[in-house]
Amino acid sequence: MIRQKILTIFFVLAFITLRAELINGPANVRIEPKREILFSLYDSVEVECTELKADWYQIGITVKVTKEHYEKHLQIKKGEKLLTIEGKLIGNALTDIPLSVCSVWTSGGAPGIPKVYGMDIYGFTFKSNIQTYSIPEYSLLILLERNKNDLKLDSFKNFLKSFHFLNEDFLKGNYPSLTEYMIYENSIDDPSPMDRIRLVFENKILIAIIHTRPLNFKFSIDNELVRGRKIIILKSPKGVNQNTFVQQCIDSYNGVD
Repeated sequence: MIRQKILTIFFVLAFITLRAELINGPANVRIEPKREILFSLYDSVEVECTELKADWYQIGITVKVTKEHYEKHLQIKKGEKLLTIEGKLIGNALTDIPLSVCSVWTSGGAPGIPKVYGMDIYGFTFKSNIQTYSIPEYSLLILLERNKNDLKLDSFKNFLKSFHFLNEDFLKGNYPSLTEYMIYENSIDDPSPMDRIRLVFENKILIAIIHTRPLNFKFSIDNELVRGRKIIILKSPKGVNQNTFVQQCIDSYNGVD
């Protein structure tokens, strides 16, 4: 009972602060699984994260660099501190970081807008180095199982806010009664990412979940869509049978460039 209360409190607190996958650290990040360590990251650093494969995540971070790094293609050297664009310390380079795992960029420079130089760095970290509650699929599954008999939008508001879901009505053209909230997939696998999770509501009741990563909700089954997506249908839109709804979703995704 005490353990259950502690988990509930932790779950609620996590919802208050989560924005992306978070490091359970300090944690090492390697050039490839089980190979050379590139850098370490502090606890609770936000990272972009791919799906888990063979106990490893590929992750990405964005750090602030100098104009010289950008113009002269300089490496981040062993011992250098890793800072966010805002200047927050998030980790340390443990070796000279190869440019092959980096991408430098710049933005700004217009009148009144400071020029910013950044570097995206990619590597691999072991599964235990990502905080479980910062994985949206994990938190969503807990929420679904706790509220399986009450799937009202109000039950999901904290979750949607914590994981920065966007209100984007992808299916609304065919189904005006629907409201949708989504988060993007990672840009490591897809530089122009589409949705990673899409929650579909009708009249403020959750009726479907479109997802790209495993979501083993035991009270329903997946239907295959396209582009690596599946859909859990809890209830079809009013007046529409399930097969028609699935096909319409497939047509919608096939129509995206």
